[in-house]
Amino acid sequence: MVSASTRAASTALLIRHFLDLQEIDSVVGSLTAIQTFVLHERFLSNKPMTLKKIGSLFNCSSENVRLSEIQLNRKLDSLVKKRNSWTNQSSLRPKIHVIVKRELYDILRETKPDLSGIYLVVASAMFEKHHGYVSIGDRYISHELHHIVASVKQVSAATSDDVGIVPKDKIFELEHNQELLEHWWLIVNLAGLHCFLGCYLRRSSLSAKLKAALVYIGRPATLKEVAKLAKTNTKRTGSTFSRLRSINRVTKSLWALEEWNYPVYEGIVQEIEKRIGNEGGKTRVSELRVDIQDFYGIKGLSIDTFLGTPKFRVWGNFVFERTFDELKLRPLETCIDTYDDEGNPVWRFETLERYFQGYSVATVPPEVILAMGCEIDRAHKVLVENLSDAEDLYVSTQWQRSSTSKGWIGNLTRPLTRLNAKPGDWIDVTLVRNGVIRLTVSNVSADHKNTN
Repeated sequence: MVSASTRAASTALLIRHFLDLQEIDSVVGSLTAIQTFVLHERFLSNKPMTLKKIGSLFNCSSENVRLSEIQLNRKLDSLVKKRNSWTNQSSLRPKIHVIVKRELYDILRETKPDLSGIYLVVASAMFEKHHGYVSIGDRYISHELHHIVASVKQVSAATSDDVGIVPKDKIFELEHNQELLEHWWLIVNLAGLHCFLGCYLRRSSLSAKLKAALVYIGRPATLKEVAKLAKTNTKRTGSTFSRLRSINRVTKSLWALEEWNYPVYEGIVQEIEKRIGNEGGKTRVSELRVDIQDFYGIKGLSIDTFLGTPKFRVWGNFVFERTFDELKLRPLETCIDTYDDEGNPVWRFETLERYFQGYSVATVPPEVILAMGCEIDRAHKVLVENLSDAEDLYVSTQWQRSSTSKGWIGNLTRPLTRLNAKPGDWIDVTLVRNGVIRLTVSNVSADHKNTN
């Protein structure tokens, strides 16, 4: 790795080689008020001002401002040392290069102690306009490095999971590139990523940190273990894990990533099933209330909620497990909103802010879930046909008979982002065929939305 002193000397040599300080003096002295303003507000601004706006400020036409900009360009062009241009002698600058702006300013001040602000602005414009650099924050980075940052951003956006964790294999090659090693953490920072326990996160949210902590542990873990790593409490950890579809509870005290394929622990439901099985297909509700209430420390009312789900059938003081044949499902046409031009069923939901943060739509009629080709009590991946171009894009779906709500559709962050959907938009879920849907922003009228 290059030492700090060697890098500083190299940077100073490059700056002195490509900036003709005497020529900059002459150009600075020749700039008009409009040209100086254009230099600030169009060449060096992240949000360039329009010619019309500048014209209104200087009480002249847009054409006059455009001509002033052309003249300014010619003056800046004259500053380039043609014999030593980046184009002809690009080997003088490393392709992956960073210059701290303070270094540039300090070197210029050594040469010209009475340096004015506009002098620095012109020198900055030279680096951006002619020497292959992009200004970002307090640094100039080479165009090649800027392209790498853009690539990391693109890969991160396309591959991050429900909480914004980027798969390490997607950026492994870049991370271990020797040429990038010196600037890797700058690249990560400029790409808007956060590193936590070895994971790259698109957002530094609690859910992302908690999942990263579980990934770091690498095995089913308790809430206390995960909370300690993420520096939070077990209550917030349990609440967050409960709403993440990519994390499952696998025992009363352990949680695991869904991809680890551990059997899901259903808590109270599983205990009720166990009692029914052990007692020959039915168990007494009165005894069940007492035993489970003591075991879980919950109220009897909560137990009654689970007994009232489609999974169980209560008859007098006994509870049985319902078979699939005993389920009473409605005709699909009574559960959907409309049909598309091809005759495919369409169900709609309203976009909420939390759907962009990893939450699922938990109001899906079971009939719609089953019409997607999903099996009861099992999670499924469903292909989003119209958003699967460069790579297949899936959402997750499930309806459990033991659910106290309806079915759900999860992993919606990427699809909604691809659709440019906003909170308040209605989304059409078109059931194309088994395992395949289309997601589109609905064009239903405001009146129709208000009646749903």
